[in-house]
Amino acid sequence: MRHSTSILTISACAIVAASSPVVASSNIPSAVPINYVRICDSFGRGYHYIPGTETCLKFSGYVRAEIGLKDTSNDDSEDLSFYDREIELVLDAASMTEIGMVIGRFVLNNNKNDTVSVRDAWIRIGESLLVGRERSQYDFSGGYGMYDGYYADEALNQFTFFAPLGDDIRFSLGVEDGRNREANIAQTSAGTAFSKNVSYAGMKIPDVVASLRISQAWGSAQISGAVHQIRANADAGVFEDFGFAAQAGAEFRPNRQTRFKFVAAYADGAMHYVGGNDFYEAQLSDTSTEIDETLNGWYVLAGLNQRLTKTVSLETTASFHDFVDQAEVWQLGATLFYQPTRELRIRFGAMYEGFDYDNTILGNELNDGDDDNWEVKLRVQRNF
Repeated sequence: MRHSTSILTISACAIVAASSPVVASSNIPSAVPINYVRICDSFGRGYHYIPGTETCLKFSGYVRAEIGLKDTSNDDSEDLSFYDREIELVLDAASMTEIGMVIGRFVLNNNKNDTVSVRDAWIRIGESLLVGRERSQYDFSGGYGMYDGYYADEALNQFTFFAPLGDDIRFSLGVEDGRNREANIAQTSAGTAFSKNVSYAGMKIPDVVASLRISQAWGSAQISGAVHQIRANADAGVFEDFGFAAQAGAEFRPNRQTRFKFVAAYADGAMHYVGGNDFYEAQLSDTSTEIDETLNGWYVLAGLNQRLTKTVSLETTASFHDFVDQAEVWQLGATLFYQPTRELRIRFGAMYEGFDYDNTILGNELNDGDDDNWEVKLRVQRNF
């Protein structure tokens, strides 16, 4: 009887043991397919596919901190020492479509003023169209380093068409937001000194901007031009005129260690295009029924970037501006750039800036004489 009981017990345990995996597996939910994030190298380094789509995303940006000393000779209320910080976040979204490559970008920036601003926000459709807020197609940028010159380089709303011409040559033509290019308008009193600034009326015609650019192994070069409408909102009504600007620039790369560039520009009635947004671009009298005269200015800029070692470079820039019959402005800057890793960038630089004012146009608003500014600072930046 004992043997029968033992055999039954062993048989029951064997049956339970054999059936347990089946019972257990019936209680496990079926596996869900996992969409792993895939690298997308069609648009460059750093892009990844959004799971389940053919759109590629790229996050980038930087965190920056600065400390330094500065002196402004005409403003004793300015801080001598300063500490600044800045954060920037860039999001790019790209995909290939039936009409070609479509890329969108927006850039959020938070600076020392604790304000969050949209620096860029644009859409690029193929090689032919850009709409949104982006750097003006007129600009060729400045020199090198933290102090890259006293020049005009503006991000603004635009609607620009591009035409590739072969051999890495590209032509662009578009309209841009003229409100970002407004300078000052002055009104004389009884034909003597300027008594006040005249405000701008609302934009009627946007700025028309064209450029021709070549980019090859030796470097790049560009010529560009712009037509700018002036609209003076005077007591007697709104008076209109047109100004223009032209610019030429070239950057050369004779070897992997050296880069240098030259930029020159001239403007008449479009002073912002030569860095003169704080100066006058037109004048009229208090008895005028039209703008009496447009004012002109020009600038030249030169820069040199020389790699000294694998991780250290010297970046220098010099620029000179002549806002005719208003002021002459020059700036000289030098930056020592140390990059121990791909992401970490450390810069130490110094800058001297001089203003020589002329009362011929400025009247009594600014005194004749010189103003000298200088600054030194250390910047630590982590890119990602």
